[in-house]
Amino acid sequence: MVNPQIAVDRTNLVIILGMMQVSKKIPFDDPNVLNGVRALYVVSNLIIVGIYLYTKMQIDKKRDMTVLKYVEPAPMGSTEEPKAVTTTVHAYDTSQLRGLFKSQLMGVGMMAVMHLYFKYTNPLLI
Repeated sequence: MVNPQIAVDRTNLVIILGMMQVSKKIPFDDPNVLNGVRALYVVSNLIIVGIYLYTKMQIDKKRDMTVLKYVEPAPMGSTEEPKAVTTTVHAYDTSQLRGLFKSQLMGVGMMAVMHLYFKYTNPLLI
């Protein structure tokens, strides 16, 4: 039986490779096409932010103060031991959502550098 995570990783890889091939065929030299792809990129990120804000509202509305105990793994390559953490469901959900939001902002920042500074347009579509 195939591990579900491996199946998801394979699917993501196939989608990314397929979109890379599609992005090579798109005429980014045409300003209308480029502006359209830019608009799609901005809209997709606004949708993601909207989903995160909706999720934040739901987390705050439920405000689940149930105690949650879990083991936080050590950072990759570190010699530290995994540590036990005791928190609430609300605090855990909020911290995870904050991490997702930071990750999204990092992706937008990297895309801005690649697109505006290096003039590389293909990743806008991926």
